[in-house]
Amino acid sequence: DGVRVYAGYSGWSPGQLEAELEEGSWWILPASADAIFAEHTGDLWDRLVRSAPGGIRFHSTFPDDPSLN
Repeated sequence: DGVRVYAGYSGWSPGQLEAELEEGSWWILPASADAIFAEHTGDLWDRLVRSAPGGIRFHSTFPDDPSLN
C-alpha cells in the first residue's frame, strides 16, 4: 500500500536537455511533499499547473480535448 512505481525511458543526445531548458521547453517547479505523496493523482497535473507561478497557470484552462474548443 502507498507505493507508486513509474517505468519508462527518456533519452537525450548530448546537450539536448540543456538546450531544451534554455529555450523554455520545460517547466521546473519546486517539489512539494503534497504532490509527491498525493493519494489522488488523477488531477495532479492540473493541480500543479494551477498552482504554478506566472504564465504557466494559463495552461490549466486548456480543454482535455483541444479539438472541442
